[in-house]
Amino acid sequence: MKKFALVFVLLAVLICLLACVGPYIPLLLPSVDGAWSPVWSSDGRYIAYECVMLGFPDLPNIIFDEFADYYLRDICVYDQLVNENIRLTKDRSPSSMPSWSPSGDKLAWLKWIEGSDDILVIWDISGSEVKQFQSSIPLWGSDRHLDWSEDGKSIFIDNGVVFDVKNEIFTSVAIPTGNLDVCCFAWSPDGNYVAYRQVKNVDSDYRRHWQVIIAKDYEILFVDDLEANVGDPYLQWSPDSSILAWRADRGGNSLLILRYPVEDKTNYIQIGNGLGFSGIEWSPSSNQIALRFLDQIAIVEPPSGADDLSLTIVEPQMISLHGDSFNGLAWSPDEKMIAYETSWQEGSQIWLLQIETLENIPLTESN
Repeated sequence: MKKFALVFVLLAVLICLLACVGPYIPLLLPSVDGAWSPVWSSDGRYIAYECVMLGFPDLPNIIFDEFADYYLRDICVYDQLVNENIRLTKDRSPSSMPSWSPSGDKLAWLKWIEGSDDILVIWDISGSEVKQFQSSIPLWGSDRHLDWSEDGKSIFIDNGVVFDVKNEIFTSVAIPTGNLDVCCFAWSPDGNYVAYRQVKNVDSDYRRHWQVIIAKDYEILFVDDLEANVGDPYLQWSPDSSILAWRADRGGNSLLILRYPVEDKTNYIQIGNGLGFSGIEWSPSSNQIALRFLDQIAIVEPPSGADDLSLTIVEPQMISLHGDSFNGLAWSPDEKMIAYETSWQEGSQIWLLQIETLENIPLTESN
C-alpha cells in the first residue's frame, strides 16, 4: 500500500509539473552534435530540424566542424508529447530545408544524393510513409528554403520550382521578365503572387545589385528600386498572404520593407538608427514580425493605417538570445515561443524563447 501511495504521489507531481511548465518544455533534451532550421508543426506537437548525430555506424568517422557538418545533416523530429527525438534520415545523404504541410501531417525536405542531386522527400506522419521524388529540374542549387501552399496541394522551392503534391510533378515558374538573372522566389501562401529578386545592374567591380519583383498571372505588379542583396533574409509573405516583407538598404540604413499588393502600398520600418537584421519571421496570426540581430531579436508590428511610402522609425525592445546566428527563427503556433538556432561557435543547437518571460530554454543539447 505504501509503494502504491508513493507511485501515486510521484505521478501527481509529474502531472503538476507538466501542467505548470506546459508541453513545450522537454523533460529530457535530445542529444545531437548540431541542430539548425527549426520548424513547428501546426498543432505544436512536433519540431522538425536539421541535425547532425555522430557516433552512428552509418556515418563516417570525422571531426565535426562548421564545414563538415553540412554534408552530414539529417532531418530530426522532436515529439514533445512523448519526449522522443526521431532521426528520420539514415542513408548518409545530406538533407535540409524541413517544412511542414499546413495540416501538420506531412513533412517535406530536400536531400542530395551523389550523381542525382535533385530529390524531394515527403514523410506522411500519419502512416510513417516516406516518398522520394526525383526532378529533372535542378533543386539543390536553391537558397535552401521550402514553403507549402495554404491548401497543401503545392510545395514551392525558392529556385523557382513548384511541386504538385497530388500529381507528383515538378514545374518551373514562368516569369514575365524572361531569362534575366533572378533568384530567391517566394510564393504567397494562397498561391496568387510570386515574388523574387532580379539583377538591377552590374557595377564596374562586377558586383550584381538586386531589386525585388512581385508578379501575378505572368504580369509584373511591383518593382522596388532599393538595394536588396541576395544574402539578405528570405522574402517573407505573411501567413494571410496580405504583406510581403524583406530587407533593403537606403542611405546606408537597413529597412524592413512591407508591400501590400492588394492595397498597392509600401511601408518602410527602420529599427533605431538603421540597424541591420539577419532574419525575418512572421507570427502565425500575421500580426507580428520577429527580426533577428545575431544574438538578439526584436518583435515589431506592421504599422496600422500608414500611408503609402511612409517611414516608421521604431525602438523595439531588444530581447537577448542564448547565442548568435543569422536565421533559424520559428514561431510556435500559439505564438508563446520562438524556436531559434545558435551558430557553430555556440554549439549549433536549438533553443526556445518564451515570449512572456523572455527566458531562453534549450530544446537540444550537445553530445
